[in-house]
Amino acid sequence: MRTNGKKLLAFLLGFLAINALILLLPFRKTALFIVVWAVLAVACLSAGIVMLFKGAAKGKKAGTSDRQIAARTADMKSLRDKAQALCASIQDPGNAKALKELADELRYSDPVSGAATASYEKRIDTLLESIAHHDDAAERSELIRRATALVRERASAAKTNKSLNS
Repeated sequence: MRTNGKKLLAFLLGFLAINALILLLPFRKTALFIVVWAVLAVACLSAGIVMLFKGAAKGKKAGTSDRQIAARTADMKSLRDKAQALCASIQDPGNAKALKELADELRYSDPVSGAATASYEKRIDTLLESIAHHDDAAERSELIRRATALVRERASAAKTNKSLNS
């Protein structure tokens, strides 16, 4: 049970205990007093039960949301992993700094993929594959530069898309 649920349950039990003591105290209780007390007690218990069920429902929705986010970030995670693998596998000293910059751009870019960024991600993936298979340092340098520029364009498109959806 969540912390808020535990607090609510403790409150409800305390409420019931105090009201039970009120009913047991030796003073005159009129029928109106008992009716008002019963209505308030039932209202409090009903509200508590409703809040517990709402809290449980929110917890389920949050889990679904987490799974959806994990699925929507899988493409960028794959691109980040490829860039990191390229940094480790390519020992070209002339392009090492540019590859590190590309990997950093991917690491710090918005990880959530969507319709606005899908085409960028496919082109970046193609460029990363090309970088891995080219042996010529000059061609590789040009591919790294184009991939870095595409990552920046993708970040701009993602930011624009988010501001339009807000």
